[in-house]
Amino acid sequence: MMVPRGIKTSASNQDVSAVVQSRSLDLNLLKALVVLLHTKSVTGAARKLGVSQPAVSRSLAQLRNLFQDQLLFRTNRGMELTRRAEDLLHPLQEWQELTCALLARPEFNPAAIHRTFRIAATDFGAVSVLAPAMAAFHAAAPHARMEMVAFSENMTERLKTGDLDLIITGSPPEFSATYGRHLFTDQCVCAMRHDHPLLAENPEQVPLEEFLRWPHVSIVIEENSVDPINRFIGDYASQRQIIAVTPYFRGATHFLANSNAILTLPASMVQPAETGGIVTRRPPSLIPAFDYWMLWNERNRRDYATQWLVDLLSTSASAHSPDA
Repeated sequence: MMVPRGIKTSASNQDVSAVVQSRSLDLNLLKALVVLLHTKSVTGAARKLGVSQPAVSRSLAQLRNLFQDQLLFRTNRGMELTRRAEDLLHPLQEWQELTCALLARPEFNPAAIHRTFRIAATDFGAVSVLAPAMAAFHAAAPHARMEMVAFSENMTERLKTGDLDLIITGSPPEFSATYGRHLFTDQCVCAMRHDHPLLAENPEQVPLEEFLRWPHVSIVIEENSVDPINRFIGDYASQRQIIAVTPYFRGATHFLANSNAILTLPASMVQPAETGGIVTRRPPSLIPAFDYWMLWNERNRRDYATQWLVDLLSTSASAHSPDA
């Protein structure tokens, strides 16, 4: 235990705790004592503390009882400090300065960060959230870097241990285990090759019966997890014929070029310049829009670097989001 200069002690932490409890120490009393010792005046201390003179008098009485000393005594020249009060003055000043330093919000400068932020994200998260922020991130924090980590079953636990800093996900967050910020809402679309037989009648929306009639490419991010599209369509999922499964949004459309397969994915992931020959239609009404989230743990809730990154990514994602 660090002890301010001028105070000698052989007490253990347990002893100190016992003393504090037995004497009912009020830290506001110590604040009043600092002012009293400096002003040597109940009236002056009351004025400086912004309280009434009787309130300071009561505090002084409590302090005298706490320290078993008069602390201030009256002379012809006014109030003077006892020897005990003189011994307390310097340690109390140090205590006050240390307390202010502990409670003050430190200045945060991202340019001073030398840190790797580990972020669990899919390729969709990388494209829609991380990539748009990269220029601003590097300009503000030139010595830091973002490391994208693949999804796993124990991501929430990895947040808790500090192995991950953030998770970017389209799954609804469990706020009992994490903190989160909503990034954007995106629509799902059904993608297929431009001459797919389903397009013969040029529907704006794929009917459910047609959706179930054709084979599908499925995007499953985590091993042993369920395609979210199957969750949306419920009992109809058993009728869905899956011919390919991939964890990658960006490359999934390449499976469509030479097949009659349908791919259901976020609308913002289908870029015409990169997916020539691919067209999209609205999915069956059972398949809703989805929300994208950024998640972190209690351990990072008050970490200035993490919260700076959360703000940066959130701002960038909002500017580039499909619903912007």
